[in-house]
Amino acid sequence: VNLIIDIYYIQFLLLSALETKSDFIKGYYDIYASLNTELILRRFLNLIKQNIVDEIFFNNAIVMMKELFPDLDFFKKIFAAKNFEDFEEFLRSEEMHYGVNEMFKSQ
Repeated sequence: VNLIIDIYYIQFLLLSALETKSDFIKGYYDIYASLNTELILRRFLNLIKQNIVDEIFFNNAIVMMKELFPDLDFFKKIFAAKNFEDFEEFLRSEEMHYGVNEMFKSQ
């Protein structure tokens, strides 16, 4: 349930950023949304591996995210995965594409 609330919070932030009509703020929250969405999906993945939630719940969350965030490039990459294993491989290959790993490497 907390993960679903996180998804709606991200939607709220993106919609609020659009209202500012600032390209900088919209760009910032697009990146923020992509990073946090990836973290949410990684948490989902861990919950599935621990048999706390099943893949059906995960799939429903993905469908919901697709409806809430149709324009995020990150989701276009996610939906290229055909099954759960492809998605898991996507997360491994992506490795926080938007710079978190690079941030830690540069310190």
